[in-house]
Amino acid sequence: MLQLFHWEPVGDSAKLLIVLEEKGIAYESHYIDVLEFEQYGEDHRLRSPAARVPVLEVDGEYLDMPRIALDYLVEAHSPRLAPSDPRGWYEVQAWANVLDAALLDNVDLLGWNTVMLPTMDKSAREAFNKRYAERPQLDPRAGWSAVFHDAEANEDQLENARVRIHEAVEKIEAALGKTGWLVGDVYSVADMNAFALCHTLPRLTPRIVNEASTPNMVEWLYRIGERPAVQRVLERRREVETDDLYAPPN
Repeated sequence: MLQLFHWEPVGDSAKLLIVLEEKGIAYESHYIDVLEFEQYGEDHRLRSPAARVPVLEVDGEYLDMPRIALDYLVEAHSPRLAPSDPRGWYEVQAWANVLDAALLDNVDLLGWNTVMLPTMDKSAREAFNKRYAERPQLDPRAGWSAVFHDAEANEDQLENARVRIHEAVEKIEAALGKTGWLVGDVYSVADMNAFALCHTLPRLTPRIVNEASTPNMVEWLYRIGERPAVQRVLERRREVETDDLYAPPN
């Protein structure tokens, strides 16, 4: 049976959880609390020396690069849930490039600084900073979502993140206006990948994603969010307001 070591159902963890559930693949779920920096523990470092989360275990081998792990699930398990023709598969990969480059780190950066940090009182922030300072020092290029070097970002960094998010949202909105889905005319892993990165945006960036500005995207988020497999993933949230959880500094 597959093993998935993951955090909350946002970002890369959500991608793999949604694909596993949509495909009906049997797997065991293992929660890694990245706010407590459990990804740096000895056990998890055996799975991912770079302390990445999520990690998919397949027959004793560890896949710690989420995008490649997602491609593995597409190829190895039916239903495929992705185009089988070269052009369609290229479009799935092209969307993955756009989404990861524009959204993955920027959503984390904006959410962490505008949502998570303001909820921390002085003692909570001091405790977090202490855990952060005591984490193992890995290759700075390693790890997942190393979105900033300090615990807080300045307003220029946050505005740049909003600009990048807005650019990606405009592309998604335009694509959805054609068939209602990102690739072709059916729900696919391209939509699952995008939903994992976008489902917090109406709350995180309401001026960018809303019914007036992005009606196609809002309706698309609703349709995907109502799918039983996606609901099972979102129900894994450990706290009432876990839509407010974003990746801390790596």
